[in-house]
Amino acid sequence: MAEEKKEVLERKNDKKKTKQELVKLQLQAQNYAWGKPSNESKVAQLLKSKDVNPNLPYAELWMGTHVSGPSRVQLLDGTIQLLSEYIHNDLPFLFKVLSVNESLSIQAHPNKELAAKLHQKRPDVYKDGNHKPEMAIALTKFEAMCGFRPLNQIAHFLKHVKGYSFVTYTKLLTFFFLLIETELTKKKKGFIF
Repeated sequence: MAEEKKEVLERKNDKKKTKQELVKLQLQAQNYAWGKPSNESKVAQLLKSKDVNPNLPYAELWMGTHVSGPSRVQLLDGTIQLLSEYIHNDLPFLFKVLSVNESLSIQAHPNKELAAKLHQKRPDVYKDGNHKPEMAIALTKFEAMCGFRPLNQIAHFLKHVKGYSFVTYTKLLTFFFLLIETELTKKKKGFIF
């Protein structure tokens, strides 16, 4: 019986040693042009900082260890350190909150293998070797497009559907249509556009 009590006490002491304290994260905001003005931005509201500049758009709030905007940890004693130092590692993901005021550009997210190669070849452009899987949870009204239609259908819509008149790059469109027609001829697939 005494041995069982001793074992329970030892387990309790081990738990005390490994118990993590609650820490406060200091997050990084990204002020991209497509972000919302600070007075309308969820990012600026969540940042809750004296450093919110009323003249800047607030587009993204980053939580993670990415080199372009690493989070910091404020310990209970007031000490501040990088999250990567606190957890002794980098996170393989970057959690973001977005406040979108304008349409975003088309984005391509390579898989892990390609991301590592691109980072090795062009670290100035590809800041890390991680893949970029994404998940979106809308906090406010939100519209998004994901994936693409087959190229021949895109060509058809660009030529015949009203609403695509914003595409004014005539030389680029001419080249695109020529490319599609050439590919369709090679594959002997018919699609009238």
